[in-house]
Amino acid sequence: MADAQSAMFTATRAGADHVRAYGMNVLGGQTTVSNWTLARAALEAFGRAYSLLGSVEPTDLLSRYVALTKSEFRFARLTEFATRDGKKLDVEWYIAGLEAMARSAGAESATAPSATSMASTLIEDAAPGNGGRQRYSQLSSAAHGESVGVQMFIPEIHGGFTLPKVLVSQASFMVAAGGILLGDELVTYYEPPATVSAQWKRRRDRALNVVFEAAAAED
Repeated sequence: MADAQSAMFTATRAGADHVRAYGMNVLGGQTTVSNWTLARAALEAFGRAYSLLGSVEPTDLLSRYVALTKSEFRFARLTEFATRDGKKLDVEWYIAGLEAMARSAGAESATAPSATSMASTLIEDAAPGNGGRQRYSQLSSAAHGESVGVQMFIPEIHGGFTLPKVLVSQASFMVAAGGILLGDELVTYYEPPATVSAQWKRRRDRALNVVFEAAAAED
């Protein structure tokens, strides 16, 4: 169970790191394809943590964690994975151990959702009715180098890649909304001391004010 909870933390930290890089790029005027990809990566990492947090019972969390871990290792059998001390990881042995542990705890077997599904669910729950799947697909299209997606970055006047301000705002709103919703869920799940909850609420409200002000300016 500790590993499953740690997976939430790891995914959240990874997403926050992507957001940090994304924010630095936006503030520095770097509105390019790579920045769009950072937004997508942040939402995928946040979506993974959000999916784990959606577990109702401890055994449900364990089932989801094992399913996601098995999915992550689906290509590991084709190469060598190293452990923290540099030794080769026996993936088959590791997965068998996870499954045995889950069964002993009464957790049922589950199928892991795709990264697309988890990110889309997060976006849709954060802003219902705003086309979560379609907006995520737009991010993915550019990240994959697909012509339809990359066309957004090609200006009419000069060469190179750049992104219109309105699309930068949309990506920023998605990342902010997803991060705030995930933060709320983390506070609810872990029930930290009142001082920590109050600190989160202040930062959350400050971030929401910035988002609302930016959205009003776009209108």
